Amino acid sequence: MVGHLLAAKNKNPPENMIPASTIVAQATPSGRGGVGIVRLSGPLSYPIALSITQRKCLMPRYAHYGSFYDPAGQVLDEGLCLWFPQPHSFTGEDVVEFQAHGGPIVMQLIITECLGQGAVLAKPGEFSERAFLNDKLDLAGSMVCVFISFPPCLWLKELQPSQSSSRSTSCTAQP
Repeated sequence: MVGHLLAAKNKNPPENMIPASTIVAQATPSGRGGVGIVRLSGPLSYPIALSITQRKCLMPRYAHYGSFYDPAGQVLDEGLCLWFPQPHSFTGEDVVEFQAHGGPIVMQLIITECLGQGAVLAKPGEFSERAFLNDKLDLAGSMVCVFISFPPCLWLKELQPSQSSSRSTSCTAQP
């Protein structure tokens, strides 16, 4: 992962620019919880937020309380919507957070709605990768994100030089 990030970072523009996709993922741990957060990053974040909240505009860095809707006008849930315009966000792109009730069904409804409006599912670590590539996060910070996000057996493999020994790191968890 480190080599991949450095190689992408060291390319000359426009080759290292992030594709113009908008990514979405649940930002809080899966399962039941009082509050769950769905995060969007990319150029469609703001229009998707306007559609789901049925608002005409959102103030930057302001918590807007209201309902979240599907295209038929049915209420999915209610909660807070925050918009962080580029470049003043974690990824350096437009970022939107929907803070809703934390049950898995509500989270999936909001994610499904975002996907239906043009977002794609984020890969593990993709928000941090975009932050690194957009100079919002240094290599040390991005490695902290890796250590937090993945089981130790996966990042230990990345840090250890390739060796042909009988020792192996067993890992059953998938990122």
